[in-house]
This record gives sequence, structure tokens and C-alpha cells, in this order.
Amino acid sequence: MVQKFVTLLGAITLSLTLGACSTSTAPSGQAISPTPRAAEVHLSPTCTCCTEYVSYLRRNGWTVEVVEEADMVAFQSDRGIPESARGCHTTLVGGYVVDGHVPLAAIDRLLAEQPEIDGIALPGMPAGSPGMSGTADGAFLVVAFDEDEVTPFGEF
Repeated sequence: MVQKFVTLLGAITLSLTLGACSTSTAPSGQAISPTPRAAEVHLSPTCTCCTEYVSYLRRNGWTVEVVEEADMVAFQSDRGIPESARGCHTTLVGGYVVDGHVPLAAIDRLLAEQPEIDGIALPGMPAGSPGMSGTADGAFLVVAFDEDEVTPFGEF
């Protein structure tokens, strides 16, 4: 009987521990990943919205290495990002290229699903997107790209 109680107590403790590790929500309403995430953000040293995006990632529990690029257009071209999909900075994470002010929900989906693409992007610099000032005018259309093909990835 004591052995059954110890086993049951261990199962309850494990359940409570796993429940505490589940995804939670930050005050901003953004999901916080249950495991630490690491990213490498390449940006122009003079761009303030890029540094705001880095702050957004860090506030949401990411470890971020910042790499300043003298020529972002050349860097983006070398990474195979089609011109129509480009934003102002490029994040490398989990073997993918993430370009622009992409919301974490899109990155989390990318990493969870692991599609056979080069990466995702939020083209341009939309107002209200993570790291950008202003108010969002609705959901952000994130695109997927693979070589020169650009397709919708989802609205976030």
C-alpha cells in the first residue's frame, strides 16, 4: 500500500511539474515558449526598430546574439530571401531564415511544424508589428519562401 502511495505521489508531482512548464502568456499577450530559444539577429547598426525587435525577443525569453551587417541587402541576398519578402533585419533560428518583424507565434509555428522551406518573412516594416511603433491595422500576413517562391504562411 505504501509503494502505491509513493508511486501515486510521484505521478502527481510529475504532472504538476509538467503543468508548470507549459506555455504561458506574457503581459503583452504573446505566447512564451516553454523551452529557452536562441536566435541570431543580423541588423544594420543604425536601425532602431531592429534593436526594438531584439528587445521583443529577449522580453519573451529568447537568448539573442546580435550581428551588425554593413550591407543588409547583400546579407539577405546571400540567404536567398526574395526581394518581395524582405524586411529590415534577418533572424537565423533553428536552421531557418526569419526576415523582418515576424511575430513570435509565426516563429513558434515554423519551429513546431518544420516545413521544407528556407524561411518566413513579414515584408516591409508594418506599423504595430513587433519592434515597430504605431498601431496594427489587423493581422500581419507572414509569407513563406523557398528559393524564389513566396507563398502565404499565415496571419498573425
